Amino acid sequence: MNGPHLQFDPERHTLTEAERRHLAECRSCQLLFGSAEPLGGASRPNAAVVNTILKDLKPVKPLPSVPRLALIFGTVLIAVLAIFTYLTGAKGFFMLSPMAQMLMFSIIGVGATVFSFSVAQQMIPGSLRRVPLLPVAIALCVAFAAVVGLLFWDVTSWAPPQMIHSCLWIGLGAAVVTAAIGSLIVRRGAWTDWFSSIVSIGALSGVSALLVLTVHCPILKASHIFLWHGGSIVIVMLAAWIVARRYR
Repeated sequence: MNGPHLQFDPERHTLTEAERRHLAECRSCQLLFGSAEPLGGASRPNAAVVNTILKDLKPVKPLPSVPRLALIFGTVLIAVLAIFTYLTGAKGFFMLSPMAQMLMFSIIGVGATVFSFSVAQQMIPGSLRRVPLLPVAIALCVAFAAVVGLLFWDVTSWAPPQMIHSCLWIGLGAAVVTAAIGSLIVRRGAWTDWFSSIVSIGALSGVSALLVLTVHCPILKASHIFLWHGGSIVIVMLAAWIVARRYR
């Protein structure tokens, strides 16, 4: 039994003279050894207390490093993308020009990397946080809006209303699945900042929604992307902020 007071070996049934002197003066050790008053020459601890403490002791499994945790969250994004691509198709990816693919997936890739590291860092107390979350999120949103506005502002496309509206629900579905899986992983860590942790999971889920919709949706019209793709991200981030405020 190791702590800030006595170091007692449960295999040894007697206390040394130094331990008895400490026990006579230390209120915490008196309570632990089964008495509210100094025990003076007492030599046997409370076995029930010792056995209770020893019974609950379990080996500690260290958390993976931050890069490995970030890789795990990246794998979650890929898994969610694979599931929703199987369910909804990948017409959007093949409709994009090579330039559009490079620009859009570069922005999404940067967001996935930054937010994966952000969630991983929240799991490990004392981890260095070199990249501020909010400025990066704003910069990525501005960059994505600029790319969409420049490439698709004058595109005209026809699509049935059910396809237009379905993008919102597909994006929300991908975000919910990502948030659920990510939360299960994050539970292994130690949350020292609930607000930042929940917002980081929300940001990662928003990236997942945007990734799935970019691969799925063949409607390459700026107004559609801003309203329905962007709408799903706004809803996800707003929900994460509301939940995070509750635990702040």
